Amino acid sequence: MAFLAGKIVLAVEAGAPNNGAGDTTTGRVKKTRIRGRYYPYVSAQAFRRWLRDTMTAAGSVPSPTERVGKAQGKAQKVTTNADPIRYVDDDLFGYMKATAKSTDEATTVRDTPFMVGTFLAVEPAQLTEDFGVMSRNISEPVLHSHEFYTADLAAPFLFDIPRVGTFTLPGPSGSGRPNYLDEKTALGFAAAVQAGATTQTFRGHTAVRLPLASRRERVAVLVEALAELAGGAKKALHYGDRVPALLAVVPMAGGVNP
Repeated sequence: MAFLAGKIVLAVEAGAPNNGAGDTTTGRVKKTRIRGRYYPYVSAQAFRRWLRDTMTAAGSVPSPTERVGKAQGKAQKVTTNADPIRYVDDDLFGYMKATAKSTDEATTVRDTPFMVGTFLAVEPAQLTEDFGVMSRNISEPVLHSHEFYTADLAAPFLFDIPRVGTFTLPGPSGSGRPNYLDEKTALGFAAAVQAGATTQTFRGHTAVRLPLASRRERVAVLVEALAELAGGAKKALHYGDRVPALLAVVPMAGGVNP
């Protein structure tokens, strides 16, 4: 077995777990229009955030984040610590930490071993716009509204098990899969070896690999988080269970989700 592939289904009952850009006084859920009908969805980014938060609640230490670029009108981004040896989420979910050309630091890239798609409603859903009034102890009531829906949302996923805790090294010309560690940095090769990693050949590339016990533990952290998943927006108004209603999994030697 090299891959776990399958489908994850979330059952949303009168909820609004992932919201898009709203109007002045109306909160809108994320939705797409297909053949004239609306299909609500939860983005892969939101789902991965829920998964990260669930892992953190279970005791996993998340990678610190840093905002880069504050000038208005210019590119802004947030990066993690980009340390997959110390932080499980950097290993499982990947990252790209690009540095300015004027510095000596290398751009660090890690592809995600855990891939998941957009959670799209399996059939069209009728969106409900709920009207509300805030009038407690104020002379002029404030009007507001928001959307919610009931739907089953499904997404494909692919979990590349051997890639967990495995990091290829760039070749002589910098070639190689973009999940490498830099041999010249403290957060790269040296830190991996210190954590017990050994040098191996992995899918045709030179790689360093954490001990089997560490890799098994990291896989278990993610799988257990799926079984205890919690998260989503508007919990005060539309609390709902986010544990997958259906998880269909098949072990595969190849890496194409059937």
